[in-house]
Amino acid sequence: MKFWLEIAFKMIQIILSFLLFIFILGFGLAWFCFGIQLFGGTLLSFSSIKNKKLVSCKYTSSISVLLFIVFLMSLSTRVFFEIYYIPSDSMEDTLHTGDYVLISKLNHGTRIVSNPFFEFSGINLLIYQIKKGYYKADATWPKNKSIKTFLNIERGDIYVFNSPKKKSGFFIKRCIGLPGEEIKVINGEVFCDCQKIKLPAKAKMKYRIWVNDDAKFMALIDSLKLSYFCHYYSKKSQNHETVLNWKQYKKVTATLCVDSIKYFVSEPDSVPQSYPHNNQFLWTFENFGPVVIPKNGMNIQLKTENYILYKKVLEKFERQNYSLEGTSVYDKDKPIDYYTFKQNYYFMMGDNRYNSYDSRYWGFVPEENIIGKANIILFNYHNGKFHWGRFFKKIK
Repeated sequence: MKFWLEIAFKMIQIILSFLLFIFILGFGLAWFCFGIQLFGGTLLSFSSIKNKKLVSCKYTSSISVLLFIVFLMSLSTRVFFEIYYIPSDSMEDTLHTGDYVLISKLNHGTRIVSNPFFEFSGINLLIYQIKKGYYKADATWPKNKSIKTFLNIERGDIYVFNSPKKKSGFFIKRCIGLPGEEIKVINGEVFCDCQKIKLPAKAKMKYRIWVNDDAKFMALIDSLKLSYFCHYYSKKSQNHETVLNWKQYKKVTATLCVDSIKYFVSEPDSVPQSYPHNNQFLWTFENFGPVVIPKNGMNIQLKTENYILYKKVLEKFERQNYSLEGTSVYDKDKPIDYYTFKQNYYFMMGDNRYNSYDSRYWGFVPEENIIGKANIILFNYHNGKFHWGRFFKKIK
């Protein structure tokens, strides 16, 4: 009987350790646990030596084992993996708002922190969490570096990376374009080196739908739990704009109340809405490019067009202080005709193509900003409740 009680006690220990581990990671306090381990282990050892009546050796050992397990788990988050919270719907229907996602760092490399004290204590994470309400990627110090691994970043995989736009925060998007490739978007379809990129299975696109029976169509929207944006009426027809994934698209097109359906394409505006935000390139999210993604060692001629396309990359990530005067590019007073990129860049897009703040808006993602690959959805907690259908789902 005693044997089975001890087994049960150990199992409870492991379960509690795992739950504590998930809780700590979910709220961004993994490294704070490291401090708990040192403080708790020292306190327990001191107590057992000074006064054995305070804490028995049995319980001291059990608590020490528990803390040590959590410590090993939290330590592994710095080297191998980490958990991130999904704060928006830009990756629907692949990832939902409220998903807690396991990120593997082996696909790219682990970070070497530039401020180990704050990273060690978890204070920076705690402060940001209180202010913002969700976990911040380790981008507080932009000079963090990575230890590279033997695995490469691949097209079609989903990655977490530090924001290319701001010094703090993070994004999670799907890698669409690789270094050196020419990327363009034509009426919503993505092409890399003239090869069409297949739309992810659960990706969403915005469509305009013409219907002959508005009441039946509204009932269809309710049954499919769609979020439609707006509707238009005329004497001849009624049409709606809504966002659909592939399965929803097939159901809508098979419905008798629908006359026709067409992918929504926005018209170019006089004010450029997409990268590089210049009047010479009036690109939209549905018609973008072509543009070559910078690659380590790639040489470009610094004519006016190229300078406009890569200006933000040159200034922010290549750390070059060039200026355009007339049709020539200068480094201070010296004219520059060519430039060779010093690192690889990637083109990232959200699966919710109509509602995603991605490379079509802020440009390329430098390799130094990539944190890790998203592998598994651990669970979903949103609007004060758990969504049981999201537990331990593999990300595709």
